[in-house]
Order: sequence, then structure tokens, then C-alpha cells
Amino acid sequence: MMTRPLKPSRKLAALVALGLALSICAAVVTSIGDDDRLLTAEAGAPPIETPTPTDTPTPTPTPTPTPELQNTSLRVEGPSKVIAGETVTLVGSANFRLDLDGDGRAGWRFAEVRIQWPLALGARKSVTISAGLKSNCGIGSRPPPLWVGTCGAKADPISPSSFPEETDPVSYSITLNCAVVGTHTVTVITYFLREDGSEVPSEKIASNTDSAEITCNATPTPTKQPPPGDTDGDGCTDQAENGPNQALGGRRNYKSFWDFMDVPTGSALQRDRVVSGGDLSAVVARFGSNDYGPGDFYDTSDPLSMPNLPVAPSGARANYHPAFDRGGSIAGQDPWDLLPADGSINGGEIAAAVVQFGHNCV
Repeated sequence: MMTRPLKPSRKLAALVALGLALSICAAVVTSIGDDDRLLTAEAGAPPIETPTPTDTPTPTPTPTPTPELQNTSLRVEGPSKVIAGETVTLVGSANFRLDLDGDGRAGWRFAEVRIQWPLALGARKSVTISAGLKSNCGIGSRPPPLWVGTCGAKADPISPSSFPEETDPVSYSITLNCAVVGTHTVTVITYFLREDGSEVPSEKIASNTDSAEITCNATPTPTKQPPPGDTDGDGCTDQAENGPNQALGGRRNYKSFWDFMDVPTGSALQRDRVVSGGDLSAVVARFGSNDYGPGDFYDTSDPLSMPNLPVAPSGARANYHPAFDRGGSIAGQDPWDLLPADGSINGGEIAAAVVQFGHNCV
């Protein structure tokens, strides 16, 4: 059969159809290639990593400013090294208001002052805290087993009328007995509250602290003095107090008046250089008296001065005199080695007369 040649118009249509078919075939091949690459990636090819966003750092909170040490002070008034049995006084002060916010304003005010000392320094003899703040003293354990004495005073955190003027510091003074040989530390802490009186725990700070050291030295070995020398005036000669027999006034300190419990007795209030029933009765007649409040004699008065005749009741203020008063035993020493007068005549003085009963220096 003989093929007829195509007309020109039909020839053009056939060429267009052929080109379209070729384009479709190319698109199909490209799609199959993309699917192959996808399958290859799923089969173990490393995936494209997505970048991890950078964490925003947490800002560090600014700590509350701490008061400087100079805002609270504590120092020894007089020598810091004394002989065991003697007394020592510490004084100090704290600012009433503090600028802890650094903004130039006094944002904190005084709330409490607390003085602590080891019981090796003995019982307090006196404590004074200014600005009309009543002191409260006691014994506690901070931390166990360190038992300490504490005296403190608080101000009303709400009422501004309970505070001193802004320019007045809070001052304090405490007198202690040097009871045990060694070096001991006394600490004072002042607390402050927000100026608005808030008592939120986080708003209360206690970083104002100062301390002072007290050294209690051993009683020096007495030097024998020729009789009838009596350096301390207690009725026993220096030679007798250096002797080996306590019943004859020995084993004592010739510089300490307080180690021989011979007190003024009788209507003439005289000492007879013997510890007897008369001395015991004389102490009982003044039992309960103290030097609190105005009076003729205090614990710091001369123990060799003439006391008042005893009156009833035994605890009357007029009955107090340091000649009948002792501050207790000195730890580690003989029971007749006693501390100076502490301002109160009680069972301790009766016990001292009993322990020394029969001792004489005649």
C-alpha cells in the first residue's frame, strides 16, 4: 500500500503532540529521582540539623548590702588582761539607722542588741543599755555544748516613739567577772528592721557584729612578806596566807581580800580574825539584801569601811555592805578562793561561811 504524504497542517500538529509527550516523560523521570533521594535519606543518610536556639541567661539577683562593722562596736574599758577573780567592763554602741540600700536614705532602724559571753567569764555584775531599753539577761546554749550568758534589749518594731533620735546611737555597757583562767571572747550583735517596721523574716538582718577578747591570767604566786604585813587587809598576815594550812589562814592569796570570810560582828561591828558562828549569824542577818537602787553602799564600795547596823527585815536595802558579799567560787581553785562582791547577799555567802568555819588567823 502506498503512504500518502501528510499535509502541512497535519505535520505541524504531529510535531506539537510529540514534543508534549517528551515533556511528560521528562517530568516523570525527575519525580522518580526525587523519590529515590528521599528513600535514600530515610535509609540512613545524615539529616539536616536544625539549629538550637540560644538560652537566655538568668540574671543574678543583687544581694542586699551588708552593714559595715563600724556600725556596731565593742571594746574593753581598761586593761583586757586581768587576774582571775577581777572584773572587766566592756562598752560599745550601734547606729540607730543604717543605709543598707545604697540610695542615701536610712532604710533600716535598730531593733535589738544582744551581748553574749562564755560562762567562763562568770555571771554579769551589771549591764546598761541606753535609749530607755530594758535589758533582759539569761543563760542559753549557742550552740551546744557552749553555754553562754546573754543580755539583750529590744525596741518596739512598730511604734517609732520607742526609738531614740536618729542622731543618737544605742550604747551599752556590761561588767563581767573573770572567773576562769584563759582567753575568752565577748560578742555583740545588733539587729535591724525595715524603716516601715515590717517583720518579714527576709527583711530582718543580723550581720552587724563585733567582739572583744578578755584574758584572765592565773593568780600570781604570792611573795612572802614579813609579819605583821597584811597587804589585802582581810585579817590574815601575808606570811599566814602563804602557809600550807588553810585552817590557819594558809593556801590563800595575800592580794585578795575576798578569800577569808571574817566579817564585822557584834554591836561594835568589828572583825576578830576568826570565821565562827558569829560570822555566820551576821551574814544571815543581811540575807537577801542587795545594792539595787539608791543606798549607802554598793558592791564597788570599800569592803573595809564601817557598815550599817543590821535592821529588819534582813533583805532591807540598808543592810547591804560588800564586807558580807562574795561573788562565788573561782573555778579550779580552792572553795575559799572567792570572787569579789556581786551586789547581792544570798545562800552563796552563807555557804562560804560554812566552808571556812573554824579558820582563824589569830
